[in-house]
Amino acid sequence: MMTEYPSVSIIILNYNSLAHLQANLDSLLQLDYPAARVELILADNDSSDGSVEWVAKNYPVVRIVKNGANLGFAEGNNAGVAAAKADWVVILNPDMRVEVNWLTELLRPLQQNPYITCVASRILNWDGTALDFGDAAINFMGWGCQPGYGSHDIAAYAQDKPLLFPCGGAMLIKRQVFLDNGGFDRDFFAYYEDVDLGWRLWLAGYEVIFAANAIVYHRHHGSWQHVPDARKWVLSERNTLFTIIKNYADDSLAWTLPAVLLLLSTRAYHDINPDPNILDLPALPINMGAEPIGYGPGYYWIQVKQSVQNGDFIQLWRRTRTEISRRWRSRKKITAVPSKQAVNKPVDGHYQVSAIALSRLLAARDVRQAWPDLMQKRAAVQTQRQRSDHEIFHLFQWALVSNFGDPQFMRTMEFVVRQFGLAALFAIDTQKPTAITPQMQMLSRQCALRLLELLDSAFTLSGADASAFRLGADQMWPQHLIPQASVAVLVKIQHIIHTLPQKPLSELLPWLHTQLQQIESHDG
Repeated sequence: MMTEYPSVSIIILNYNSLAHLQANLDSLLQLDYPAARVELILADNDSSDGSVEWVAKNYPVVRIVKNGANLGFAEGNNAGVAAAKADWVVILNPDMRVEVNWLTELLRPLQQNPYITCVASRILNWDGTALDFGDAAINFMGWGCQPGYGSHDIAAYAQDKPLLFPCGGAMLIKRQVFLDNGGFDRDFFAYYEDVDLGWRLWLAGYEVIFAANAIVYHRHHGSWQHVPDARKWVLSERNTLFTIIKNYADDSLAWTLPAVLLLLSTRAYHDINPDPNILDLPALPINMGAEPIGYGPGYYWIQVKQSVQNGDFIQLWRRTRTEISRRWRSRKKITAVPSKQAVNKPVDGHYQVSAIALSRLLAARDVRQAWPDLMQKRAAVQTQRQRSDHEIFHLFQWALVSNFGDPQFMRTMEFVVRQFGLAALFAIDTQKPTAITPQMQMLSRQCALRLLELLDSAFTLSGADASAFRLGADQMWPQHLIPQASVAVLVKIQHIIHTLPQKPLSELLPWLHTQLQQIESHDG
């Protein structure tokens, strides 16, 4: 039994969620927590389904905060936190129901460690048979993931542990810390804002922990199921870039950002799958190196060492099993002779391409346009920094693991990882990467900005309407006809990737900068 009951405001962000609110609110009213210490807030993003009126009539104990517009997940929840009166706030999705002891268990870790400021729930599917959230990982490109998602071995995720980030669908955080650290980044709108927040909290000296006994159940109502995939990909690609640009230390950003943007171009290139012979360039090589690349014994040994030091033997076994399986599947696919795929050839100088390919290019445009604001946000994050990157890199867990399963992309990613020496960057307790000079930092950003410029140019040359890719737009065409000049930019970047030399970063960055400057972004 808890000896103290902190005041808690539970914020349910609502956007046309009438079908889910009864199960959500009924479960909250049955909590084994003193009702006088709990404030229930419905933060409404301008719903039109009558849900606000229904809650006001049937649950008068709930305080309603009207946001006046669909502010998205990030700013909608920020408004709820700003209106909250309690010392602690819980952010809870409306399509959740909670266990009776959920809030008590969510607060329990605070009694054991006063430095914990954010706690994540264990999230199961609606009938409790599979895992939704029980762990958190991130790779160097900024893509957060949930190890174990969909697993029926729920007991394997029943141990409290530090996490880089909580799942924003069911999390607890100290209100003042949330506000002092900027809350969710409003510019994210949705996707990966919880990854960004968790990373910032660790950098600022706070701790995030997973409370395995704080259980909620999630009904996948698919509020985004009617949103075209390309619009969601714009947010995902953009927000992962926002996250790493803001949060990496200067040295880490210099090592990673050009590599990340090169791989963004690769994803767009593979989406299009053009005939590489459209330019007078050598054919792209098939074999980019022996497998595995960038993942030698030193890298895996450091993963084992970290798990043993943390006493996390269950996690060690789980990660080892998952990684062996992943690499075996990858090896079988990559080392086999590739089947000849039908390439996308132009007709009358135009390619038919998916909207998703263009969404990746548009994300680069968004980052380029947001760069001055990003630098201001970055400065604020770095000013509050209390921990080095190397103190939290073990929380990434899957720093060098691809979140994209396409064998061609994985092969390219591993090649880029090797050429940039990223395994040394994340091998925390053994190898120390070469020191980064201010000149190298500047050159890395120049490479990054040039890549953003080129990808933005490829979108401009495509002739696509950027407004059609935005949320709320009327129509989204799944396929587009784009001119050869747009695709040519991506082809040229791929040739740079495939010829990356294996040099120290101090020599690789000048080489890359020279190659990028030679690409004419508006040629035909």
